[in-house]
Amino acid sequence: MIDLPRIVSFENILFYFFSGLLGGTIFGIKYFYRVVARGYWAQDRRYWRLFSPWISSCISLVIGCMVITGYISSNQSPSTATGVCIGFIAGYFADEAVGKMSEVANALFGSSSKVK
Repeated sequence: MIDLPRIVSFENILFYFFSGLLGGTIFGIKYFYRVVARGYWAQDRRYWRLFSPWISSCISLVIGCMVITGYISSNQSPSTATGVCIGFIAGYFADEAVGKMSEVANALFGSSSKVK
């Protein structure tokens, strides 16, 4: 039988994932109506529109796991609403989140761009 803390943790992970999906979808819709309004719409961006929300949800999932494990800490007590907020923000700003994670990875592991 699965104990209650594991169920709660799994629920939190799902909140991060789906709120990130929501954030990425909202970002894609916002981008879409802006480019249509400006006359820049191109049908060749079909794959970007399809995959962008899912990338955002995966980024939110990873950031959510970082919060749950304590790798990223805050003074707020963890709650469902906090998870949804962090997941949505991470999904909406997934491009910036990936850039920041790249900076963290370079600080932890070093840069792979060596001059040959």
